[in-house]
Amino acid sequence: MVIFLCNAGPNIGFGHLVRCIALAEELHANGQKLIMIGPSKKYKTRNNKNIFFKWQEICEWKSSEYIANLIIKNISNNLTDIVVLDDYRIDEDLQLKLKSEKIKWLQFNIKINCNFWGDWILNTCPGIDAKAYKGKIKNKTAKLLLGHEYAVLRPKFSKIKKSYRSKKVNNILLTFGGGNDQGATLLVLNSIFGNLMPKIKYSIVSGKNNPQNKNIKKFIRKHSKGEIDFYIDPQDIFDIFINCDFAIVAGGTTTFELLKCEIPMAIIAIADNQVEQAKGLEQLGVARYLGNISNINGENIKKGLVEIISEKHYRKMKQCILKIQKPMGRELISELLMKNL
Repeated sequence: MVIFLCNAGPNIGFGHLVRCIALAEELHANGQKLIMIGPSKKYKTRNNKNIFFKWQEICEWKSSEYIANLIIKNISNNLTDIVVLDDYRIDEDLQLKLKSEKIKWLQFNIKINCNFWGDWILNTCPGIDAKAYKGKIKNKTAKLLLGHEYAVLRPKFSKIKKSYRSKKVNNILLTFGGGNDQGATLLVLNSIFGNLMPKIKYSIVSGKNNPQNKNIKKFIRKHSKGEIDFYIDPQDIFDIFINCDFAIVAGGTTTFELLKCEIPMAIIAIADNQVEQAKGLEQLGVARYLGNISNINGENIKKGLVEIISEKHYRKMKQCILKIQKPMGRELISELLMKNL
């Protein structure tokens, strides 16, 4: 059995939940029994409600001990069950409680801000290496799973073989996750709409929990003459992505799906834990990190994007993205867990 502890919601976003469900689908297909702990039950959908035989909400994060005990109560066999922790509130106290019960776990991590006692530490930040964890790994048998190759993608993205290889930018994707976009979509639209190359179309993807949706619709009604398509919680996000040539996004899990689709991108971080990942993708040459939503302005966005989507820069980014290894974490991690269940 595999137990997932995950954090998701309008403020934190839904990237953690998306990748946990993607991994759970693979494990479920291999006959594993699964439990989800954390997210509200309202995030259960027709597609995932049959994957988990139990879904337990956490209404309040009372303490590390409280959360650890919730996990422990769901363990049926601590010799075979595995826990997947995808919540950046996990601290050393919670880990030590699990360790005292001889529980095995895999832990998603970006910020290396505490000691780690788990069996597998997963950090998908591009360019990360073991040196970053020096002195932090307290379990001598722990294995580090590092780099963008371990990013977990949704099924359609995992299975894609190659994408349409455009030589110039005709359609730009704008998406900043399924929660509150912190005003990023409107900031970008006000900065670039009508200021880039002519005849560019825009595909905007937003979540129903984004409080900015009404204002985005107002912008479209006022300024667009058919150049902007606006999708709220679309059923098939894959088809929208694959028909775009360039993307302006937050630095979350979406960046890895774009990487798989071979779509260059510009990144505006809307959360602190997205910054290192954005910088790592920039180092690979497949993205440009424009800055954090808290300190970037419209003029810098316009200046950066005018340069990036020029034919010369776009082709260079496209060449880089074609060469690098693509994410396949869904397959790699599920195989690893299956061997240890």
